[in-house]
Amino acid sequence: GGSGGGGTGATGDNNATSGTANTGSGGGGTRVSSGATNTARTGAGGSGIVIVRYQSGTQKASGGQVVSSGGYYYHTFTSSGTFNTTPSYVAKATGGTVNTDGSYWYHTFTGSGTFTPNQSLTAEALVVAGGGGGGAAYGGGGGAGGFRTATSLSMTASAYTVTVGA
Repeated sequence: GGSGGGGTGATGDNNATSGTANTGSGGGGTRVSSGATNTARTGAGGSGIVIVRYQSGTQKASGGQVVSSGGYYYHTFTSSGTFNTTPSYVAKATGGTVNTDGSYWYHTFTGSGTFTPNQSLTAEALVVAGGGGGGAAYGGGGGAGGFRTATSLSMTASAYTVTVGA
């Protein structure tokens, strides 16, 4: 394979490996050796990735997986998607992984972080707790995590701490 994460080549009837996903790397090739039946498969090329970055204090666009770091916003696309700069398509808050279905904005936190509305808004929340671990030997299975919902949460344009795993 190449230095960009390409797939490993193969000889004989062994299959080559595919390139690494979301890197644009090439797939491994094959070489038929003497006496081989030539049934080996070449590796597929790795899929591409698009990352859009802009410097801003607030999010100016939607689309892809959105994160903010060091004064920049990054929109990462690992499959087809739309990068939209129309104001109505921009989230009214930052924090977590931001997605939209066109009607609602979803901020998903899988680790601790900060949720910060850019303006006063009313929100809904769903919190799902982690489940318990199972017992060893003759122990039973772990219990499911709990959940809580909240509607009509009045929020102001300030930072709200989100804690996951405590």
